[in-house]
Amino acid sequence: MDSFKKHEQAFEAKFARDNEAMFIVNMKACSILARDIAEGKLKLDKRATKRYCDAVLSFSVRNCHPSTLFDYIEKRLRKNNITMKRPEIEAMYASALARARTDMALVE
Repeated sequence: MDSFKKHEQAFEAKFARDNEAMFIVNMKACSILARDIAEGKLKLDKRATKRYCDAVLSFSVRNCHPSTLFDYIEKRLRKNNITMKRPEIEAMYASALARARTDMALVE
């Protein structure tokens, strides 16, 4: 039984580490996506880009499903009279996610 308990604790610790790593990678990807949209689509200056990124990250922490994030970004873009199709946002997110994973692999 003692061996099983140790195995269970090791599994739970790995699960916690993996979830934390996924959360960090997702937040990094959201940050990259927000910066790319702020600079590329909205053409914001440095200060406004930081505020936009902070707003997107804050939203993303509260509602961490990518679909709700894409809705939020679409809404913010429409507010600025910028049309961006959902597949384009999804492709930008996929690219940002790949960059975030690469960045995190370099850190480890």
